[in-house]
Amino acid sequence: MKKTRKKVFTFIQTESLEPAYLNLCLKTWEKNFSEDYEIIPLAVQNLRNYISEKNFKIVKNITPEVINYIKACVLYSNGGIFMDTDTLLLKEFYLPEEMLDNYEIAVFGNSPVSACLGFMMAQKGSTVLKEYIARLEKVLLQHEQTFINTNKVFNDMLSEGYNSKVLVIDAESSGYLPEKALYGVVGENLRTQLLFSSTVDSEDIFNNTKGIVLVHCKKISEEYLNMDEDEFLSQNTLLAQILNKCLNKN
Repeated sequence: MKKTRKKVFTFIQTESLEPAYLNLCLKTWEKNFSEDYEIIPLAVQNLRNYISEKNFKIVKNITPEVINYIKACVLYSNGGIFMDTDTLLLKEFYLPEEMLDNYEIAVFGNSPVSACLGFMMAQKGSTVLKEYIARLEKVLLQHEQTFINTNKVFNDMLSEGYNSKVLVIDAESSGYLPEKALYGVVGENLRTQLLFSSTVDSEDIFNNTKGIVLVHCKKISEEYLNMDEDEFLSQNTLLAQILNKCLNKN
């Protein structure tokens, strides 16, 4: 009997990922997810294959808030793993699905009621995701043109007691948030400074992570945004060092 492969989803907004280092991030997945896993890139064109028509009708402008909605809907309908494209997989994937024997969802976070949603592993039909989807639909339909902190919606649910069904893996000891692992402090600006600096050795990251590292750097220098993969890898930044080492480019 043919073994069913485990599904890993991500959402790609354009045919060619920009900036180019996002393609390099995905190459770390191709290297470090075993053959047991099937990586499924999602886009508007194939999304109907993985979510209900009712859910699809709410997907209009693709924003970070809507991508979190897509993430919840895809995992509710299919189960599996959803990772944001700006995620590094530095070692062979290590989180066993047996972690969900006592939980419906596994995420990384800073406390039992503070989750980072760049990674989510979930059971199909999760009651937590069902409620999260309902809440997101309400706010997305009411506030279509305004920013909604969809992470906060999820974390509010954790504070209300849903945390008993959600495994929040410590972002510091796991190394998921590199700035937290190295300095004990969380912040996207600090993460950007860290990953685009040339003063930190990549060994510090490899020694302080269990394999999954969130990049998620929005405010980086325009020069890096315009580089192709080869030029990006030639830079003396921590992120380029990590990618070179992981992909055996040097």
